[in-house]
Amino acid sequence: MLHIHVGVPKSGTSTLQQVFFPRHAGIDYREWPKLPAFYEAIYAGNANYSADVLSAARSEVAAAFQPNGRPIVLSKEHLTRHNFNAGLFADRLAAVLGTFKVIITIREQLALLESGYLWDLRQLKRPWSGGIPARSFDAFLHSHWNAMSSPKQGSRIAGVEYSSIIRHYERLVGRENVGVFLFEEMTRDHNVFSDQLCKFIGVDPAAAPRIESARNPRLSKRELFAWKAMAYCVPLPLNKVVQEHLPEGVRSLLAGGDRVTVKMPDEWRIRLRQFFAPGNRYLVSEYGLPLERHGYAL
Repeated sequence: MLHIHVGVPKSGTSTLQQVFFPRHAGIDYREWPKLPAFYEAIYAGNANYSADVLSAARSEVAAAFQPNGRPIVLSKEHLTRHNFNAGLFADRLAAVLGTFKVIITIREQLALLESGYLWDLRQLKRPWSGGIPARSFDAFLHSHWNAMSSPKQGSRIAGVEYSSIIRHYERLVGRENVGVFLFEEMTRDHNVFSDQLCKFIGVDPAAAPRIESARNPRLSKRELFAWKAMAYCVPLPLNKVVQEHLPEGVRSLLAGGDRVTVKMPDEWRIRLRQFFAPGNRYLVSEYGLPLERHGYAL
């Protein structure tokens, strides 16, 4: 059966895409399909969505994913990303693919929101574009809380209310075809994480590659200083070009040292834990996840 890893972003997705899936000999890991009809069937606006497009996409997928004795795994974390319509994408995937198995990795929500805020700090924008000085963590949280009432904006907070995403996939492909795995176990207890994921996919845990550490480590203070300096001094179109072509030695130097830290305001900690607790309790009862051990709100 086809397996699709759908995220959540900042929950170890790069580690799975670069280290685990492609290096397990029992897994046939594929790039996200670059098939014209498939792309149109998943991403087209409603005005361009038709039975003909759906039929062509099904034919493309059937030809591209012939069984070869190994489970096929695809990974695309934007299928649960905060600024994408996860429900619509899931519905269209089910329409094209029929039944498939869904792999979802999750991370304690408050820690993930902190990581999302730090990720935004990496984005090189001018002061007058809202980049430098960066908005406060409190303002970031206010913005994404308010965005929950306007789905077109996308809300990181709504995007990590995992139970709503998971229940949607359950309705589409069946509870038995949804697997939920913890970022905290990936980083702290590799063997548990690996054994559970391999069992769900149906491959040998003994052949799993070891995950030494998660990719995309937290932003360093040196990196933040460098990005701020470039935002002020380097013409905007060249910002990312300069960053991408830094010598490896400079890149390693910037990535070292102390990490940037943020503190969740107490009032937000209380509000968000109350918001996430009901959905987290569902995951404990339905999937037996040890969320309390890893600090999730219950």
